Amino acid sequence: MPHAFTHDHVGITLTPDDLDATIDWYASKLDFTLAQRYDTHGITFAFITNGNVKIELMSAASRTQGASTDNIFATLDPERLHHICLAVEDLNTTLSQLAERHVPPSASRWTYPKSVSASDSSPTTSATSSSSPSRAPESGRSTA
Repeated sequence: MPHAFTHDHVGITLTPDDLDATIDWYASKLDFTLAQRYDTHGITFAFITNGNVKIELMSAASRTQGASTDNIFATLDPERLHHICLAVEDLNTTLSQLAERHVPPSASRWTYPKSVSASDSSPTTSATSSSSPSRAPESGRSTA
């Protein structure tokens, strides 16, 4: 019998010095709120939420990765989370709102084939934000 799964959260490890700034960034740029924060085993955990999206921030890293956002291919480091994808209703509106909050896209939009299912064979379009990606429908499927 197959298992049915739903997504609960994504966990991101960062340094203790970066925790408060990260919470503030997600709150000011993407309207996340701090749902829970606690300390255990010498680590501070913070859960931030926006709608049904939940991110767990863990202040357990001993160093900052310092990956460049200028070249998306340079960020493909196996020792770190590469990106998260957040759904939005309207990609163009979201990109405009992010620009007003000083979150520019780091790359132009890409069109690439996605996994083809029996019900949908449209291509996916992507525009990556330099600080935090999101996903949205436009003509076909789009991500930012």
